[in-house]
Amino acid sequence: MYKFLSKNGQLLAFVLGLVITAIFMFSVFSGLDTFYALAEDQRGTTNIFNFGLYAAAGLTAFAAFAAVVASLFQTLSNPKAALKGLVGVAAIAGLYFVGKSFAGADSAGVTRVIKEFSVTPGQSGWIDGVIGGGLALLAIALAVFVISEILNLFK
Repeated sequence: MYKFLSKNGQLLAFVLGLVITAIFMFSVFSGLDTFYALAEDQRGTTNIFNFGLYAAAGLTAFAAFAAVVASLFQTLSNPKAALKGLVGVAAIAGLYFVGKSFAGADSAGVTRVIKEFSVTPGQSGWIDGVIGGGLALLAIALAVFVISEILNLFK
């Protein structure tokens, strides 16, 4: 199965995407007359776009599942080689928790948004952690980019 998918996997994925797109386009184009016949405020009640939405959600869920299964398989089959990836995941989790621990007092604008969207203090901590970790990863990526370009100047 692995050899078959490594040889023909991209072609199968392309054909599957092409078939799903063709079915979606057929369902949309066959229902456009009724869609345009509806009043503009009633167009949100139509079902002609549902297949595309469900297909996209299904393919996304399948891809996420396949990525997790493939990652677990690779990790379990060669744990020594997976150590770098696991250390990277642990570092990202560490950056998240550092960002969450630095979650501070809210400014006036943020407080208004928190009240508007009913964000709890726990959710606010999660949000601060993700933003802080993301900013740290951005800073690290920028630093690595600049350093690698400087090193490339001397090669």
